[in-house]
Amino acid sequence: MQRWSVRERRSCRPCTGWAESARAPWPPHWAATRTRLDNPVWWIPADTPADLEAGLAALAAALQLAPVQLPPDQLAERAVQWLGTHHGWLLILDNVDDPGHIKQLVARADTGRILITSRLSSGWHDTATPVPLDVLTPAEALALLTRILTSSGGSPDLDGAADLCEELGYLPLAVEQAGAYIAEASLTHHGYLRLLTDHPTEMYREAGEKHRSEQTIAQIWRITLDRLTDTPLAGQVLRILAWYAPDDIPRTLLDPLGTPPEVHRAVRRLAAYNMITATDGTLSVHRLVQALARASDTTDPHRQPGDITTALHQATECLQGATPTDPADPRDPQSWPAGAP
Repeated sequence: MQRWSVRERRSCRPCTGWAESARAPWPPHWAATRTRLDNPVWWIPADTPADLEAGLAALAAALQLAPVQLPPDQLAERAVQWLGTHHGWLLILDNVDDPGHIKQLVARADTGRILITSRLSSGWHDTATPVPLDVLTPAEALALLTRILTSSGGSPDLDGAADLCEELGYLPLAVEQAGAYIAEASLTHHGYLRLLTDHPTEMYREAGEKHRSEQTIAQIWRITLDRLTDTPLAGQVLRILAWYAPDDIPRTLLDPLGTPPEVHRAVRRLAAYNMITATDGTLSVHRLVQALARASDTTDPHRQPGDITTALHQATECLQGATPTDPADPRDPQSWPAGAP
């Protein structure tokens, strides 16, 4: 059996559907050649155990494995039994939040292929083989935007499209969200960029009519931070990091925020959910994640205006604390690594 856990790095969204899993080497061609009922390709939202059970029950109903009047848990069991005794199927478990929720299914359904998508970057060692996904390349982002704009016919004006993709950090969800909005509003790319600059709070949560509202940049951000509420320092750290350059931020800047275990826990959990990228000495944050963290939104508990203002002050204080007492004095070598370009 082959099992992959696909995750998108340095973004605030889960991998969902073929838009992301297509970056893995095998699924599109493999799935396209297996469309018969005895070789099903089945997608299940797997955020929670209840979602997983409902998806398996729906599979049992689609395969007519049992009367649909049976309780969901019994239908789900019939589906698992079928998967464990048949070959050639592909099961997509989307947005798994805890590897433990799917371990039993993966162990029992070992005769087909399972593709798991998740925001989590750790915890897969005994469940699946992780396949990290980075942001799109500039060419891929432009191709995605063009495909969205041409889906309803016509030849769109691509002036400014490359600049827009760059501003969006080449995140698939952001490009998709922007493309849908531009197509429906008949905007130019420069016009959308102006809206994004002048009204970031509204635009990050604004979706096209056919775009699921729960799959906007702002909503995915909120869902992820909701799952980190048991580590309050995590949100604070992210809001502070939003005020620095996106890459190579010295981890020592965060030392004043708490005890070493507290700071390490906040950084570790943010990295586990791919909100930041952590190395031994530095941190990186995607520019769009930073932009969201700086855009106040009274409807989002993680982006309250007062918290963002406080984060700006804390970011300044942390930077000042790391600055040598006399920057003109080169005799303080301890300050060189943090201040090096």
